[in-house]
This record gives sequence, structure tokens and C-alpha cells, in this order.
Amino acid sequence: MKLIPTTVLALALSSITAAQAGLMGPRPPVNLSMGLDGAAAMHSDSAASDTTYLSGPGGEGFKTEFAFLNGVCSTVLVRRDGNPLVVCSDFGDQSPMIYLLDQNTSAVMAQMRVELGSTMGGIYAYLDHRDRVVIADGADALLWVEAKQKDGQWHLEKQKRVNLSRAVPKGEYINALNPDAEGGVWFVTDQAMVGRYDPEEKETVNLRLGKGETVHNSFANSGDGKAAIATDRALYLLEYDDDEIEVVWREEYDSGSHRKPGKLSHGTGSSPTFFGPVSGTEFLTIADNADDGEQLLIFDTGVKGKRDPLVCEVNLPVAEGVFASENSPIGLGRTAIVSSTYGYPYPIDDTLPPSVPSSAPMVGGMFRVDISEDYKPGKGVEESNPSVCSIAWENPVHSSAVPKLSVSDQLIYTVERKGDDYSFMAIDFHTGDTGASQPVGNGQIFNTLQLAGNAGFRQAYWQGTTGGVLKVGALSI
Repeated sequence: MKLIPTTVLALALSSITAAQAGLMGPRPPVNLSMGLDGAAAMHSDSAASDTTYLSGPGGEGFKTEFAFLNGVCSTVLVRRDGNPLVVCSDFGDQSPMIYLLDQNTSAVMAQMRVELGSTMGGIYAYLDHRDRVVIADGADALLWVEAKQKDGQWHLEKQKRVNLSRAVPKGEYINALNPDAEGGVWFVTDQAMVGRYDPEEKETVNLRLGKGETVHNSFANSGDGKAAIATDRALYLLEYDDDEIEVVWREEYDSGSHRKPGKLSHGTGSSPTFFGPVSGTEFLTIADNADDGEQLLIFDTGVKGKRDPLVCEVNLPVAEGVFASENSPIGLGRTAIVSSTYGYPYPIDDTLPPSVPSSAPMVGGMFRVDISEDYKPGKGVEESNPSVCSIAWENPVHSSAVPKLSVSDQLIYTVERKGDDYSFMAIDFHTGDTGASQPVGNGQIFNTLQLAGNAGFRQAYWQGTTGGVLKVGALSI
């Protein structure tokens, strides 16, 4: 795998990231196997930090455009040329559609249909170091889809296909993909079989996680040798060594007794997030699924052996109902930020296992949790100490999208839902105050459905909805 251009870009981005970090802390290591850092994956990067060095639209007001794409657009990735690649589930037959959009006009420049498989396999695609979409199709195969321009016209073509059916047990499907920094493509199935495909050796290794456990979200690769997967019962820290996937530790969490309204499954709703104050990967966080209100759990990735890697568990209070989250937390430095999705009405609720209660009003709430400067990564704690982690602020936003943090403008971007009205907003990372909020649309077509957006070039923010893609820009541009 030739990475020379990417390496040059990565060095430049590392300098930018270091300069921007300040009191906020560093972003995770730049993964040389991926495309534009901070915009090449659903959760921004392979570490699922939900952060970017790119500036968003700012906090002084927004202008918006909408591109109708006839489907639920779960994944919006941004190429190094600034043009978005979007993965949508088509309204017709639910098969994944890949669209290449013009960053200036939002017009479709090229499109391709992918064989229908698991919904998640199509959602959790990413861009590799050559800006190819890497996605799982409906036949347990990995696809590399490349955008090419000829005679002024763009088109999408399948550049490579690798059949993984021998590595995926019968009756299971690929749930998510994520690359490591060495070029290996990791995948996990719905029934917790984790694998790694080596494109150079053309070999695959597998490891079955806990018997009877299931996976309903994406997972994270740290960029420095670690991977994290959350099943419906436990969080796993993994490493790849000597051609094997090894479990560093397995930590059970309170998975509760039922699915809550506003969540898609029974168990954590989090894709695990790596973050930390030095390397950007010292900590790992998810929310649990406790019946009486979820806690944010923070673990130390440097703690091994018989020591407990759990650093703290933080109760997240809300005025009414309980806290529950279907979102991946933001992670940066010594800070994790998570929002509640309790009560969010999904259009597919009647196809999911029954929730308890069957429905509930949205209660909202976004929390910033800080780890004390006194805690030294790798140390561990002998017993739970409430002073190790604390809530720095709370914002009552009814977030209807996965929040994203720009370390450049130090704002958190999300969409708020009130009834059937949707507003784009910017929240100050330091204070939790809402800096700007502006309506972007009304009705189901603008439903952001707890989907993740990504910042692009020229302060543009691209957000998927149930009908297409919303482009939010700065008024000044």
C-alpha cells in the first residue's frame, strides 16, 4: 500500500492538530489507511472520536441547501477534494446507494447501487487512503468503490471486491467495517464475530467474542494498535499481534433488562470512542443501558492484567424520564460529551423489540464529562472514586443527530428536533452555551434520525436526513 502522499498530509495534519489542541487535548492519531482525517468515517475517524480539525459553519448564523436523494442517508463522507460521498438506503428496495455530490452545488455527479445486505454493513462505510468507499455488500464481500473523472464526467466503479463468506459464519452478516493503521480491514458481524482482512497478504483472521452476544453499532480502531468493540453485554479492548486478534480485557456493563424508547437495541447504543490527553487513545468510553438511567463509563486502555480498567462511571441526570443514548460520545483530551436520545421516535420502532415503556416524550440533554488532571493514564483506580470524573456542563438540547466537535472553532454541531421542526445549532465546547440555532426544515424529509454528519471544506457541514443531505454553510461565505 503506497502511502507517501497520505503520509505528507498526515504530518501536516498532525502539526495542525497539535497547534489547535491547547487546553482541549489532542485528537486521535491520524490513521494512514483512511482518507481526509476527521471526515472519512461516520464517526469522523477510525477512533470514533466524532471530532475534526475542519471548521464548521461557526456560531453567527447559517445558510442551508437540501439535496433530495430518495433514501435515508446515513453516511456522509468527504473526499480530499471536498466533494462528499454519501451512502443512502434507497426508498424503493432499501439497497445501499452511493452518491458523489458536487461540494459547490450539492448536485449528484455520479451514483451506484450496491447489493442489498445488512443495513449496518452499508451504513458503516469509510474512505480509504485513495478516497475509495470501502463498504460491505449483501454477499459478505468487501467492495472498494472509486470515483473517476473522464472527459469531464464523473462515474463510480467497483475497483476491487473480496469475498469474505468463508470468514462470516452462515446466518450472520457484516455489521461494521473499520481500518487499522497498517492497512488491515477489521469487520464485526451482528453475532460478535470479529475479523481482520489483510489486503497485502490476502488473509483473514477471526475471533469469536462472547457466546450469545450481539453487536448493534460500529466499533473503533485507535490508529496505534488497539481496537474496541461493544456487544450487548460487554466492552472489549483488542489488539492484533502475531497474526492473531487478542482480547486485552473484557468489561461487562449494566445492559439493563429491556430496550428503551429512543434506542435501537437492548444494550449500549454507543460506538466506543478512543480519546486521551497525550496520544489521544488513553481512554475509552461508552454509555451503559441501566434501567433507571444510563451512566457514562470511562476506561483506561493502558490498564492490563488483574487491575480494573474502569476509571469512573458518571450518572447523567435529566429533569424528566431517564437518560439514554443511541449515540457515540465525543472524545477529546480528558473530555467526553454525550447526548440523550431517550424518547426519540424512530420510523422503524414497530420492527424493533418492544421498548419499556412503549413510548416516551423526548427529554433531551447533552453533558460534558471531564476526567481530573490528577488521574494519570495507565494507573487505574482501586475502587470507584466520584472525584475522578465530573460533569462540567449540561445543555438541554433535544439532539436529533450525532453531535460533532470542531477543534478549530471549538464548537459542537448538531440538529435539534422540536415536534417536526429541525434546527441546526452550534454549542460552545467550553461553556455548553448555545451560540446559534436556525431552523432548517419541517417534516419527515428533514428528520436527521440520530444520523452523523461531517464537516467539509469552506466551513460547510454535511448532514444526512431521511430524504437526502442537508448542507449547512456560514452566512459569511
